[in-house]
Amino acid sequence: MKLVHDLPSLTALRAFDAAARHLNFTHAAAELAVGQPAISRQIGQLETWLGTPLFARQPAIALTDAGRRLHEATNGAFTGITRVTSEIRRVASVSELTIDVSIAFASCWLLTRLAGFTAAFPDIAVRLVTRDVTSIADPAADVVVYYGTGERAPDAACVLPNRIVPACSASIPAHERPNEASALAEAPLLSLEGQADQDAWERVLGGTGINVPVITPQRRFTSFIVYREAMLNGQGIGLAWCGMMADDLEAGLIEPVTDLVHSDPHRGYWVTTPNQNPAATQFRGWLLDLAQEHR
Repeated sequence: MKLVHDLPSLTALRAFDAAARHLNFTHAAAELAVGQPAISRQIGQLETWLGTPLFARQPAIALTDAGRRLHEATNGAFTGITRVTSEIRRVASVSELTIDVSIAFASCWLLTRLAGFTAAFPDIAVRLVTRDVTSIADPAADVVVYYGTGERAPDAACVLPNRIVPACSASIPAHERPNEASALAEAPLLSLEGQADQDAWERVLGGTGINVPVITPQRRFTSFIVYREAMLNGQGIGLAWCGMMADDLEAGLIEPVTDLVHSDPHRGYWVTTPNQNPAATQFRGWLLDLAQEHR
């Protein structure tokens, strides 16, 4: 049994296929970046190997019956090989990027913008690992976006620094809203619980000089997503994190109720890249450039 296919020279078959498509030896030579005599020589050798002419050369070049049969085979074969090898190269060139983020950051900010990263870097496949808290990141993560301070990692860069304003749903009538800081303590307040945010109201009101010994929000939430929904649904006065709620503020769904603004450049969302690879570096740069618009 033969283990090797009984085939003519692949170089000769490529020369023939190009000449058969163009019906012009000079054009075939240009496609393959060789001289026209090389095309004639390869086709001559192929015709000798086959024992029959492949082209009728007078009055104009044309395929013989044997040439047409062979061209059907070579054209299909080379087209199939080109398609498969292109797919293999494309898959091999795709990098997978694992991004560890909180559910809140992913849902409220990143997901609506992630298509922009894919459009800019189509060869990077994104894998999102989401959790309620990112105090312990996925060890396989290339990028980690977390809430807190920059002390967590030496390479941490601030994505969205804290800028917080008292706000409420646009559906709450103006006469039902507190219009000055002193009235906030008596308003139906919403708060977000958690290690980083449980004292947010105290921090916001602390610089006003208002004597507010105890803040007692009527409703407290442990999930930022549910907290945001409560604000959107008009269930009380909450604190709007301007970066995370940028879309809600810009759309007029949530509106500030006073001119109070609490800024803390040391606290907010930070990005770190534990695995220094090109894809992580590209995502980090893209994220920081995009977030700059929402600070």
